[in-house]
Order: sequence, then structure tokens, then C-alpha cells
Amino acid sequence: MQPLKQLLDFKKSFFTINQTELTPFSKLLMTLFFFTALWLIAAGVNSSVRQATPPNQKYGYQCLYFANASPLQLTDFAKRKLLHPNISFGSAPECRKLENAYNKIVNHPHIQSEISQIASLRQKKIRIASQIRRLDKEYAAMLLEKIGNQPKEKSILHAHADDVLKKLSALRTQESEIKHLLAQKNDVMNYPVLQNFALLLNKTADTIQNNFAREEKFYRLKMSAQVFGFVLPIWLLFYLMYRFLTKRKKYIFAQLSFYVAAAAALYALVELIQLIYSIIPKVFLAKLIVFFTSHNMIIVLNVLGILLFLVIFGIIIHKVQQNHAKNRTRKDTKVLNVKRGCCFNCGTKRGDKDTYCAFCGENLKTTCSACGYEIYRYTLFCNRCGQKQEMG
Repeated sequence: MQPLKQLLDFKKSFFTINQTELTPFSKLLMTLFFFTALWLIAAGVNSSVRQATPPNQKYGYQCLYFANASPLQLTDFAKRKLLHPNISFGSAPECRKLENAYNKIVNHPHIQSEISQIASLRQKKIRIASQIRRLDKEYAAMLLEKIGNQPKEKSILHAHADDVLKKLSALRTQESEIKHLLAQKNDVMNYPVLQNFALLLNKTADTIQNNFAREEKFYRLKMSAQVFGFVLPIWLLFYLMYRFLTKRKKYIFAQLSFYVAAAAALYALVELIQLIYSIIPKVFLAKLIVFFTSHNMIIVLNVLGILLFLVIFGIIIHKVQQNHAKNRTRKDTKVLNVKRGCCFNCGTKRGDKDTYCAFCGENLKTTCSACGYEIYRYTLFCNRCGQKQEMG
């Protein structure tokens, strides 16, 4: 029950302004404001993040495909069916150069014709291969009937073995011719536009691969820098506003400023967790896991995982308890100051009729939560009805 009570106390303090709990309608408005602040910050974060261009936009799929391809052949275009206009290469200068050279290939009528011929030959080769497989099975069945002296009139096959053999021979000849034609076309690089594209690719392939790897590596850092660059100034501005408005006793506006600062801090925390996760050496961890599993040492991984969570939760619980102890000490000090007839905040002796402290300006009085009688803040019980006070 103690954690539940602490949670309720936190909820109560979250909707408390100047030691007074808000009405239900005001709580609703505060909640709406908090989520509105979250939404506005999220919109700003998304707009800020879009300023960091993702690597796959700078280096498009087609650019990376050609940069990682084996020595270029004309059939690469037909095989991948890439030879058509309006393909995105990306915005990187080296990719734009490749795109310009590629468009010259696209607009070349003879190359388009060559591509169509290659595609037609490939389809024909597939059909012939299918026919050869079917006739091979029929011929094998005929040989079995022949070995078993099966009479021709009782055969379940409609063709003769010699006829099938002739068809197989003709089909294999056609298949060989098509393979020969395709092999010739595999070596067709005599078009100047293709040669220029291949030369340009040889010069820029390594540069494209290296630049893309570098962009991928630093993209997460760039994106986090954009997020922190947007969120942290908001947090600092509204936290300072919260401090300033609190001193000026503009408690409602101070609380609203605090909500905005809390929303910004929440986004900063989420981004920090994502950044830490992204820079963890995943390859090293993967190799470590493989090492332990291959040596049947799963128990070591379990123990390490338990120790990791033990340390994390131990630190969190220690900090929570430490903050709770500090808050308890501060509250006890304030109660003791009131008991001694002093200002709860600064400890200066107060007069019996003082409403505000003459030295720190704090409001010294509040009302009883039960009977509404005016009492000093941080008084434990009402001196009129005896009701225990939850707030100071």
C-alpha cells in the first residue's frame, strides 16, 4: 500500500498550486494543457528532425545498387528490369552524376531494343527448359515400357520413343542456341553511353559506398543534435519562467510553465535513451552472446543480465529514497519552524498577526481542509476542529 500512497501523493502534488489542490475541472484543463504542450513539442521535434536528411534519401536505392554491383553488363538492366525513367538515385552529387549518365542509357533506342530481345530470349529459354523436363519424364516412362515389353496398343503414352528423342534433340539445340545468343549479349558493352556509365561507376563506386557508410554512422547523432537543439532551449526557457513566476507569486502561470519544461525534459530523456541504444556496440554484444551460447554458458549471460538490472534498479531506488529523505527533512524543518513560532521557510521569528514573512515574503497562512479556519502553513492539526492536515 505504501507505493500506492506515494503515487497518490505525487498525483496530488502534481495538481497542487500554492499548497491548494485544484478543482476537478482545473485538473482537467491542466491535463489538456500538458498534453497540448507535448503535442506542440512533438510537432516541433519532427519538423526539426526532418532537417537532417536520411542516408537513404541522399543515396537512393538505385545509386547503391550500381555502386555495389559486380562488373556492369547490359543484361544487368534486363535482369533487374531497372531500365526505365524517373528512378530515384538520391540527392548526393555523385549519385546525381550517375543518374544523368543512366538517363542517357534509358533514352537510347538501340539499347532499349537490345533489352527487349534479352527479355524475350530469357522467356523463350524458360519455356524450352520446361518442355525438356516434361519430355524427359515421358522418355523415361517409354524406356520402362520398352524394357518390360509393353505392347504398343496397351501403352498409356501417345508418342513413340524415337519421336520424343527427336523432339528432345531439337529442343536442346534451340536451348543451346539461345544460351549462345545470351552469352554474346552478356558481353555487349560497345555502346558509348554504356561505356561512359561503366567508367563513371568505376570512379565513384567506392566513394558512394564510403560516404553512405559514414552518413549512416552519423545520422543518428545528427538527428539527436537536432532534437536536443530544439528541446533543451525550450526546457531552459520555461524552467526559468517557472522560477521567475514562482518568485512573483504567479502560481498558476508558474505551474503551466513547469508543465512545458517537464514535457521538454521528457522528450530529451527519450531521445537520450535512443541515442545510448544506437551507439551500443551491437556487433560486439552479438559476438559475445554467440560465444557464451556456443560454449554452453547461458547461465553466465543470465547472471550478467541480473547483475545489470540489479545495478540499474539499485541506483534508481537509492536516488528515489535519497530525494524522499531530503524532502522529509525539509518538511520536518518547516514543521519545527512553525512549532517555534517562526517562518516555515526562512526560520525568522514571526508576529501573531503576520500573514507574510517580513524577510522572505512567503505566505504564512492557509485554511483548514476540513472547517476552512485560517491556520499557519505546515501546522500538523487544525487548532479549531483538530483535523489532521495533509498539506503544509
